[in-house]
Formats: sequence, structure tokens, C-alpha cells
Amino acid sequence: MERLLGRLRRTRRLVWFLAVAGWCFASTALADEGVEERANRFFNQAKLLMAQGDFASAVDDLSKAWTLFSHPLIVKKRAQCHEELGMLEEAIADYETFLTVGRPSASERRELQAHLKTLAERNLKAVPVTVTSLRVGLLVAVGDQEPKRVPFAVSLKPGTVQFAVQDPRFEKTKVSIRIRAVPHQVVSVTGVERLGSVVVASSAGSFEDVAVFIDSRSIPVTSDERQGDVLNSRSVGVGEHLLRCDRGGMLGTAVAFRVVPDTEVRVMCQLPSAPAQSLWFWSAVSVGAASVLTGVALLTSYGLDKAKADDTHQRLISSKPLAGGLVLGAGVAVGVASIFLYEGAPDSVKEEKVAPTVFIQQTENGDVLFGLSGQF
Repeated sequence: MERLLGRLRRTRRLVWFLAVAGWCFASTALADEGVEERANRFFNQAKLLMAQGDFASAVDDLSKAWTLFSHPLIVKKRAQCHEELGMLEEAIADYETFLTVGRPSASERRELQAHLKTLAERNLKAVPVTVTSLRVGLLVAVGDQEPKRVPFAVSLKPGTVQFAVQDPRFEKTKVSIRIRAVPHQVVSVTGVERLGSVVVASSAGSFEDVAVFIDSRSIPVTSDERQGDVLNSRSVGVGEHLLRCDRGGMLGTAVAFRVVPDTEVRVMCQLPSAPAQSLWFWSAVSVGAASVLTGVALLTSYGLDKAKADDTHQRLISSKPLAGGLVLGAGVAVGVASIFLYEGAPDSVKEEKVAPTVFIQQTENGDVLFGLSGQF
């Protein structure tokens, strides 16, 4: 009886062992099947991306598929993507892996080995590269070459190349950029600007009706931005700059100033003076009056010539009517514009200068002379 019970116990243990072993085998098979399915999904996504020309994204999906399931076709496809991207070192490594783990035919192996030789030779040839930057005129050195201001073109061999910013206006930085074996590549180098500060003061004692520009960029002059006749300190890049202050619609004189790192510089606005404004206003009046008189003179001269031609029964061909009409029209337009300029001028400008005086004189031979006199 005891012998029979011992056999039953051993039989039960064997059944349990076989059941556990079968369960483990089935679980492993199911897990392997799931991994292969995921790898196949990444592989199919990569093929779609390759068809769309997105080889960089395709490389990511193929790398995920290769990690899950090391099938030779996956690494071959990745080699083709690297080749399209001009990353020939990676392409050569993947093709060599395919020759190792795959089972290419003898003819396919010979073709692939010849292609690998071509890729290695191509990887040694320099390719055209354009160096640019969002920072205009950034001074950049490529490798051991002399620095140049962007944009510029250079020939470089594929691989990692160092680009160094050597512009005194910017922090000295170095960056390594991968040069790919493609027909043309554009490399953009960034620069960290070095800063100083500037304080703008007004020569008139205030910024009333004054527009301030630094390098053609408008600077606000509101009450929050100034303290009396001085604008608040403003950060600007290191180097040469131009300050211009206009008043009453009249251009001021540009003032050059230099900013050095971590230093505050004070610059005085050179506002346009009243005589300069007066010259603008009265010049407009003078040009308008002179144009009107010239137009009238041309038309009057044509009238005299026409009367003389009629008396002698001659045909008169003259451009005086057209020229007179054009000059007269231009004079009227400038004259009307000068009125608006005069009305918009400060009272001090209107009072300090004498308006021009027009004089007309007729010579003995009938010609008419005219002119302007006045204080400007």
C-alpha cells in the first residue's frame, strides 16, 4: 500500500512539472510573438516614412525595430536611410552588419562590397557648405581656418567639424557640427551677444516732441522711460552704434558711440536747431515760388512766340507749353505743401527768419528775369 501511494505522489509531481514547463514554454512563445509584431510595426512605419522622404524619422523607427528583432532586412533598410542622409560612416557600418548577419547571395555580396568601396571613397571628398547665422556679420572660424564673417561658403570633408565664434561683439563659443556627404549643406552658427548699456540725454533739456532712434530702431521716450532730460539706462550690444534724435518732424544729427562690455556710456542727443528747421520751411516756399514763376515765364514766352508766328504766318513748334505746365503744376504743389510745413513749425521758427522776397525784371530785348532774396 505504501509503495502504491509513493508511486501516486511521484506521478502527481511529474504532472505538475510538465504543466509548469508547458506554461513557461507557451508564455515565452507568446512573448516572442509580441516582440516580433512590434518590430514589424516599426519596420512598416519606417518604410512609409522612407517613401515620404523622411529618412531621419525612418532611422529612428528602424533602430527601434532592430533592438526588438535583429532581422537582416531591418539593418539593410537603415543603411539605405543613412546613405540618403549623407551619413556614410553609419551607412557603411550597417551594410557590413548586413553582410555578417544576413545571408546574401554571392552576386549580392559582390555588389554590396563594391558599393561599400564607393561609399568609402565618397566619404573622403569635400562637399560645399554655407555657413550662416541669425547674427548679421558674425565672425566665425571653421576648424583651423582664418575667421570670416557670415555668410560664406567653404569646402569641408564629411565628419565632425568645429565652428568657433571669434567676434568681439559676442561670447567666444565653440560648437561641433556634423558635416554630411550631401550635394550642399547649410550650417547655422549661433552667437551669444555681449552687452553694455547706454544712457541718452537731451541737449534741449527735455524730450518733448522728440523721437529717439538707435541704429534706426525707435526708442520709447514716455514718462516711464525717462527721468527729466535723461532716458533710462538701456542694454545694447557691444560695438559701434548710431544715435539720432528728431524733433518736430525734422531730422537730427546722427551721433556715433561705442559700447564696451559691462560698461555704461552716456550719449547726448543732437537735436535739430531752429535755423535748420527754418531752412527746410523757407526752402520749400522758395522752390514753390521759383517753380511757379518759371512756369508762368515759359507760358508767357510761348504766348509771345505764338503771336509772332501768327503775324508772320509761320508754323510754331515748341515744348514750352508742356514744360511750363509741368513746372507750374509742380510749383503749386510744393507751394501748398510749404503752407502745411509753415503752419506746423514752432512759433520760434516762424519769427526768427524773414520770408523770401520775389523780384521780377524785364530786359530791353523783352526777356523776363526773376529771382528770390531773403534771409535763410
